[in-house]
Formats: sequence, structure tokens, C-alpha cells
Amino acid sequence: MATGQTSVNPTLAVVLTLALIVSAALGGNQILKTQDIGSGPIEVSQASASFASGDNVVVDDAAIAQQSGVPGPRTVKEFTRDEQFSMFAITWLDHRDIAAYVRAEQPDGSWGPWWDAEPIGELGPNGENGTELLYVEPTTKVQVSIVGVDILGTPEEAPEVDINIADEAAVDVPVNAGLAPLPTNYGDIQPVADVAAPEDLDVVFIDGNAEEGGIALATDSVTDGMPPVVTRAGWGAPSGSRCNTTYDQNLQAAGVHHTAGSNNYTRAQAAGIMRGMHNYHANTLGWCDIGYNAVVDKFGTIYEGRYGGLDKNVQGAHVGGFNRGTFGISMMGNYDTV
Repeated sequence: MATGQTSVNPTLAVVLTLALIVSAALGGNQILKTQDIGSGPIEVSQASASFASGDNVVVDDAAIAQQSGVPGPRTVKEFTRDEQFSMFAITWLDHRDIAAYVRAEQPDGSWGPWWDAEPIGELGPNGENGTELLYVEPTTKVQVSIVGVDILGTPEEAPEVDINIADEAAVDVPVNAGLAPLPTNYGDIQPVADVAAPEDLDVVFIDGNAEEGGIALATDSVTDGMPPVVTRAGWGAPSGSRCNTTYDQNLQAAGVHHTAGSNNYTRAQAAGIMRGMHNYHANTLGWCDIGYNAVVDKFGTIYEGRYGGLDKNVQGAHVGGFNRGTFGISMMGNYDTV
């Protein structure tokens, strides 16, 4: 029975607190630089393959039918690896109209829920594009249901066949017999969307090596007035993988985002997700560093994001066209229903 106290999601509470602290503290320089506190870099495992390399598997799943709008079984791509991974993404070049859903095999052999792999939209320096990095939990197999990619391939043109037709008595046939009337509404016919070939896409498998160690929290002396912060060194960011930092003169707004995939992660796995996200943003998408200024996990722990110091107006890469003068905070997990 209610006692008059309101229950607040710890992640939301910390995100709101962080947003308020950022807006108040950046001008006063109250958050000290925390880049050098922690145990040091932890290696991330990453592999990629052509989307065409996956097996075509027919799946009869009501969720897929609902997503695609087409009832009945659907062909999906299935990818299996010997090495375990916990994060997955699909990449391509330039802008493409693609909708993808991903699910992972569970330890008991069953399949987990389908996750919406939303396109990021913001191109890298060489036209790199792709989906959000999904945390699918540790697995060796995923299935991908995708729209906008011709995974079955265009049928080859049928070979010509010589047909001998017997001579028959000539019959008078009206010129237009058997022909459908020509349509008169050409203006209503829409062009067919540009469908990608499987070879135009790649799949990315990432594991953040959560078993490599815990996380190092910044001490009170370096985060005065803030909740606990895991520094870049604390979550194992590579020391040399970062951008030439751009500092904005003024902070005008703070944007709150969320990552993608499962919320079922431990504290150690949260640090691994940070490493995987950094690797995907910096290396795969070519952003040179993680896009967010800070990330908050479901336990309420804050992770320092883009290099440059939490006490500075560091320009991130968290919202295309609106990065200048904004501070990007991301909640780690899928919060579409919160």
C-alpha cells in the first residue's frame, strides 16, 4: 500500500540530476577533469562480415508478421559465430531506406525478443552509416529480419525456349481480344524504392570483455557535487582513440537519448557496453570517439563519454546537425516504453 512516497526510476533520477548539474556546473567549472583515473585500456573483441554471408532461414513468427505487415512465414538472415559476442550492428554506406529487427539465441537454445535496430542516420567522414549498436546479451547466434534489402536475390531471366506450334486453320480474331484495357492513372504509380543487395551491407559482432575487470569510480575530490562517475580510464577507453576536441563557447541545451537492445546487463557488463559503443562509434562509424558526453546505466552510474573533460563544453556527436552547444546524455538500455 502506498505510503505517500513516490518511487523514482534510479536511472531517470540520475539523468535528470546530471542534466541539472551540467547546466549549473559547467559555467562554474565545478566538475573537475577525470580522464586519468582508472585501471587503463581494456581490449574489445570485434569482427565483421558481409550481410550476404548469413544463412537464409524461414521463420514463422507473429512478431515478424506484425513488423513487416505481411502475414505468414518470412525469410530472415541467420549469423553464427564460434566466438561469443554481446553486441551487434548492421552497417552500410550513405543513406538507405532500411528497417531491421534482431533477436539472439539464448543459453537454453530458445530465441529472445526482437529488437528494433534503428538507423543512426548521421554519416561518418567517408559516408559510413548503420544501425544503433544493439546489446543482445552474450550469444553466438542472431537472426535479422530486414526490409529494404533483397535477401532472396532477383530471379535470373528465364532461358528462351523454342516452341513448335502445329499449323491450324486460320481463325479470325479481333485485334484487341484478350488484352486488358490500358490504365489511365499513370500519375498514381509510385516508383519502386531502391532496394539494397546483401553485398551492400556488413554485420558487426562486438564483445566488450566484461570479465576483464571491474570499474573504477572517480573519487569525491574530482567529482565534487556529482553522483559517482566512471572515468574513461575507469571503463577502459583506449588512450589514443579520440578526436581533436572541439569546445563550444556556450552550453545551450542538454539532450537525453537511450541506447538499444536488452536491459538485462550487470554492472561489469555495463562497462563492457561502454567499450563496445566507443569502438563502434570511433572505429566502425569513423566518429573518432564515442558520440555521447555521458552515459548513465540502469544502476544510476554515470560514465564519462567523449574526451575533453566533464567541466568543459565538449562538442559531441549525439544528434546530427545539433551538436554545437549541446550536451548529450544517453541512458544505457531500451527505454521506449518508460
